Amino acid sequence: MEWQPIDTAPTDGTEILCFIPDDSPDMAVCRYQNDRYWQGFVYVETLVNDVVGCAEPTHWMHKPDTPK
Repeated sequence: MEWQPIDTAPTDGTEILCFIPDDSPDMAVCRYQNDRYWQGFVYVETLVNDVVGCAEPTHWMHKPDTPK
């Protein structure tokens, strides 16, 4: 896995790991949302999304596999 520019990220709602340099923490799971309320990346974690709203990532990568 390597970080990729955000303009290459999937826009189909797939959950991805995002690097957000102006936020703390600077990494979070996000997905692209395209509806009447928002067009852009949002945090998957509901509480963070409710408080912070949109994310402005610069890079992304696929989420790693979960532990087995």
